[in-house]
Amino acid sequence: MKRTSISGLGGLIAATVVAFFIAGRAEAGFTGTDLFVPGVARTSGVGGSEFYSTVWITNVSSSPASIRIALLQLGSANPAPVTRTDVIPANETRRYDNIVGSLFGLTGTGGALHILSDQELLVSSRTYNDPASLPLKDTDGLSFSAVRADLAVGANQSRAGSLGSHLHSAADADPRPARRSFAPFRTPTPRSG
Repeated sequence: MKRTSISGLGGLIAATVVAFFIAGRAEAGFTGTDLFVPGVARTSGVGGSEFYSTVWITNVSSSPASIRIALLQLGSANPAPVTRTDVIPANETRRYDNIVGSLFGLTGTGGALHILSDQELLVSSRTYNDPASLPLKDTDGLSFSAVRADLAVGANQSRAGSLGSHLHSAADADPRPARRSFAPFRTPTPRSG
């Protein structure tokens, strides 16, 4: 039976810590100056559900970021979307709770956000059901990272090959995950194969 000595384990831990700090900063999601958040909402749903979206915008630069946030509303062509502006200090994060209701003053709607900035940003969001005004940590929801404009899905486009997801429900006849195409704000349709 081989034994691991405390000094050997200590060396492994020390090497791991050194590698962690040498590796540099790790980021989840895309940074950019022209970003889209694929889904935000402030609307009521079935069975008393209440959907909200919280958005975190992090300025990853060493200068203040002047930002413009446009709400692209579901079911609208959005030729002149409602926009808001803000300034986020260098290396800071701004949290927008219930962004559709609090920043845009709207309820009963959803859509996407288009965020422009003069500095690099990292943006993430969470849309969640909160019928009882619970703390955010106690709610159920879905998180999204913003997507750079050059990678976003445009009007009449599909990126099923690269952004497809595996979704299924108890109502699906086949219990295996079905390959479905990504189309924001439309009901996914099963693809055969």
